[in-house]
Amino acid sequence: MNTKLLPVLIAILFATTSFACSCVEFKGAFRKQIEKSFSESDVIVVGKVKGIKKLNSNALLKSSADPVIYTFEIQSILKGKLEKEVIEIVSASDGASCGYVFETGKSYLVYSRTSNFFAAKTNNAFDYSTGLCSRNQELKKVRKKELRKLSRLQRKHNRI
Repeated sequence: MNTKLLPVLIAILFATTSFACSCVEFKGAFRKQIEKSFSESDVIVVGKVKGIKKLNSNALLKSSADPVIYTFEIQSILKGKLEKEVIEIVSASDGASCGYVFETGKSYLVYSRTSNFFAAKTNNAFDYSTGLCSRNQELKKVRKKELRKLSRLQRKHNRI
């Protein structure tokens, strides 16, 4: 066997396909980006992460798509009707599967949708879910302009 071909054959044999999250970016003006995200979200909150619950405890079969439930203490509601002071929002555990990773003790602006995507793991008919492709940001990094626009959209939405 040709020794020059051996590394090529080994590389082909052990090659794996790698998939990563890919978000389709909306190229409109900043104002239009916020309007689009607002219209696509069922609930938008500013909240502080109080707890993190990883739903897959099987150390051998972990996946970046495993759901994680984040418990947020709500600081303000920018869209949606919530009767409680705490909300649970689900995301995939890693950015490779489009999950958004939140950190305990930090406050975030969170855009979420009602979804049954994680229902089999959460045992809920529907969850609020979010991901890397939403406009989620740590609150201290959010532009004041975005919060003002969301506030105006909230007032307009509530009048309807």
